[in-house]
Amino acid sequence: MGTLQNFNQSVKWTYRVPLDKLPLTDWLNLSSSYQVQYNWNASPVAIQGRFGNTIENARNIQLNGSADFNKLYNKIPFLRKLNRSGGRRPVRRRSFARPAPRKASDSTQSKVNRSKQWGKKIGDGFLRTLMMIKRASFVYRRSDGTRLPGFMPVPDMVGVNIASGAPGLAFVLGSQQDLRHIATQKGWLTYDTVMNQPYVTKLTEQMSYKINANILNAIKIDVNGNRIFANNYTSYYRFDPSSNDFVNFSPQEAGNFSVSYPFIRTSFEKTDSANYSRAFEQFKSNRVAIAEQLARNNPEWNGQYAYDSVTGQNFPMGYGPTQQQVMYYSFLSAYSGQSAKTFHTGNPFPAYPLPNWRVTFSGLTNIKAIGKLFRSLNISHGYSSILSINSWKTNLVYDENNPSKTFDNSTNIVNKYDLGVVSFMEQYSPLIGIDVTMKNSLGAKLAYKKSRNIVLSFVNNQLTEIDSKEIVVGMSYRLKGLNFSIKNFTGRPSRKSRKYNTDLNLKMDLGIRDNKTILRRIDENNEQISAGAKQYTLNFSADYNLSQSLQLRAYFNWNNNNPYISSQLANATTSGGFTLRFNLAR
Repeated sequence: MGTLQNFNQSVKWTYRVPLDKLPLTDWLNLSSSYQVQYNWNASPVAIQGRFGNTIENARNIQLNGSADFNKLYNKIPFLRKLNRSGGRRPVRRRSFARPAPRKASDSTQSKVNRSKQWGKKIGDGFLRTLMMIKRASFVYRRSDGTRLPGFMPVPDMVGVNIASGAPGLAFVLGSQQDLRHIATQKGWLTYDTVMNQPYVTKLTEQMSYKINANILNAIKIDVNGNRIFANNYTSYYRFDPSSNDFVNFSPQEAGNFSVSYPFIRTSFEKTDSANYSRAFEQFKSNRVAIAEQLARNNPEWNGQYAYDSVTGQNFPMGYGPTQQQVMYYSFLSAYSGQSAKTFHTGNPFPAYPLPNWRVTFSGLTNIKAIGKLFRSLNISHGYSSILSINSWKTNLVYDENNPSKTFDNSTNIVNKYDLGVVSFMEQYSPLIGIDVTMKNSLGAKLAYKKSRNIVLSFVNNQLTEIDSKEIVVGMSYRLKGLNFSIKNFTGRPSRKSRKYNTDLNLKMDLGIRDNKTILRRIDENNEQISAGAKQYTLNFSADYNLSQSLQLRAYFNWNNNNPYISSQLANATTSGGFTLRFNLAR
């Protein structure tokens, strides 16, 4: 018999709740999946007796839910009839019969009928507005796993050692219960003190939702939210001769985090020539209220205050103006436009994703006068904002039994998490956008976009603000049926001259973009522009398809760049030419 080197097995279950089998719940959909993988990896034979082997499991859980509200509305006969007639316009048929002479009573009756029709239209419109939510979906994913080195038993069946029962059927099937204490009691781990492989647990949680709404087939609203939390725990769990027991050395958690979180209340603040920011000043002033709240929530706080010479204010002892928790919650409350006195400071990772959205209004073409001129007329608006903590970890000197412990070279209390860098990215894409296409194939668009990226670094107590504004004006025109032949260009008649008859697409865009990067020192009154420029662009192109796979394109691009800082020079670039593109995919 050979020596077992590795053992791998995976199991997957899927289940769909039979909600579609019941008349009252057939508009709902709910499904789940559970997948687990178990690995046993042997150490080299020469050291297997000393260091044992490594076992690892990985578990993936997913829950999907969706709701089709149209099916729910259609369970009511009147609403079903209303939905079916909502997208259809009555067809007027021409009548060649001579109209009968009108009577006074007919005129009165006609007014009554018109008033009833208007009342019916208003009532139907109100009901359709109440039924504006069409679909909703929700997805939850959880991926976790455990890696335990120094494991001595060898698997026999389904990953379990029959004689000792190690590591247990629960662990093989994905259980994330801490196995170390059971393994220690039953002698499953090596006693070698040179063991230097870490014990690892991993966790990633993802949550997202989407909601689609439609108001009178004229306004479409899409709402979504996302949250991702990742946590990796590592420690060195090995036998300690001094205590004659297994000890957990250097435990630490690390990970990343992101969540949809709105900062819309401070989006439109203006900065002056001195780069003054109202939100940044509010961030600095919020620190006193946040520090007071954190101190009072700490049962070990001694009730004393200390004077800070930089800010000229008194702060609770242990919660100075540069203490990480104080800065983090002050930053969130100020830039989200919330009161520092009532801001929740219990969890640095918000539990629920708040909504982002996109709105598209296309109902103007339903007006006859506009519909005669325009094939389509869309007005759009979109907003998204993501709060991110790119890399967080637990402080190695943090002691949960001593919440008032301070750093050696500071009076600030040691907080549990070291966040490193916190940022948020906010985008209006666009803030307002208008896209029209006329009946004569002439198109035009106008879009105003705005974004900002705020980065708070706890390493150097500095805030970096990247602000961008852009205006784009565009026009397009399709010249239908432009025909020519090759002989028209060569001037020589030919029996084999190739004729072309396709559309010529013309497009021109003019853009103005303003980018600015400002560095703001928190402990100094120093705010300066470090990068940025005002850019002007002009792009023109003409596309003509010679065949289904061959396209001829002429283009002209101009870009003018005017930096904000003196160390960079203004420049302009111009390019133009022809391209011949052959598409193999068609």
